[in-house]
Amino acid sequence: MSSYPIVLKDEFCIIFLNMSTDLSHTRFGTSSWAYEGWQGLVYQRPYPKSRFSQDKLAEYAGYAVDGVPLFPTVGIDHSFCQPASTRQLAHYPEQVPEHFRFCSKVWEEITIPAYPNLPRYGTKSRGTQPTIS
Repeated sequence: MSSYPIVLKDEFCIIFLNMSTDLSHTRFGTSSWAYEGWQGLVYQRPYPKSRFSQDKLAEYAGYAVDGVPLFPTVGIDHSFCQPASTRQLAHYPEQVPEHFRFCSKVWEEITIPAYPNLPRYGTKSRGTQPTIS
């Protein structure tokens, strides 16, 4: 049975698995860079609330432990509700190092077979999506 040593660093829990698999191409990141709870941990500079999600990406991408970037990738989670605009997609790489990568959620218009009865879905509630073949 493998052991799972846990290292606590800056209140982040990093689990190192004892395994023989080559993880050199594996990237760890979070689903979003816009988490206000990281202020004082990942984010050191204060940002106006109106600019939080736009301006914190660069600081997230640069967050390092012992000089090694901790999160070399991040999810673009807002793309689930609405695809990112061309302007947004062009702006993201300007804020991160060349090695940084993004993973985008697929738009809910494609992934939800039936909309729940929630106000944000309006007339789509309880309607079904066409099947993509």
